[in-house]
Amino acid sequence: MQHPDVFVPEIKELHFFSYDQNWRLGMEWYEAAFAGHRMEKCIGEASTSYTKNARPKLIAKRIGEALPAAKLLYVIRNPVDRMLSQYKHLLVNGLRKSFAESLAEEDLLDVSCYFEKLEPYLEYYPADRIKIFFFDNLLNNPANTVSEAFRFLDVDPSFKPENMGKAYNVSKKKISRVSKENGADLKAFLADFGTLTDETRKNVVSRLLADQEKVSRFTGQSIDIWDPETHLNQLFPV
Repeated sequence: MQHPDVFVPEIKELHFFSYDQNWRLGMEWYEAAFAGHRMEKCIGEASTSYTKNARPKLIAKRIGEALPAAKLLYVIRNPVDRMLSQYKHLLVNGLRKSFAESLAEEDLLDVSCYFEKLEPYLEYYPADRIKIFFFDNLLNNPANTVSEAFRFLDVDPSFKPENMGKAYNVSKKKISRVSKENGADLKAFLADFGTLTDETRKNVVSRLLADQEKVSRFTGQSIDIWDPETHLNQLFPV
């Protein structure tokens, strides 16, 4: 059960502002996706591509001009964990490149530079209309995190969704199933992510730390625990 004052369409990821084939369908198409709403106080959707697209300035412009009164929620996680998760997903779907090759070619690093993706939105929205949530907080303290999100959206923060705290990530099961189907080549990539040159390692750490500092300033929260250098060294021993 979702919040009675919040409406999200059955297809919650519409990718209207980020996928050109959807954008060309016009605002009428987008608005039709919300036809089932019953005058709820808050109406929205949850397209992850709005912060994963290679054209963040264009996406922010489209959203800002079409929905100037919107509030934006952005859930982020440890950037190295996110890169690794995306890499595994790409492997499952047929990619056969090393992690190092995929950093640039598959935008692994760019997507994990969260503030770089967020910054264009600040041209259209004041900071108090953008809220960053940390994925770890959602996992470890879902009640407080969900309540904080409802408070940000100006709906009753005491409401407790029935599915709160339920895990939906089935990637491990999917990887196991596909490994059996595809054989040793996929297993080999999953068992050994390859190596990183010193130059690549320094570049990744430098960009992530610079971005992390900006996220920390924006949220007013320390996220030193992410420690991308240590995390990378664990995955790719020096």
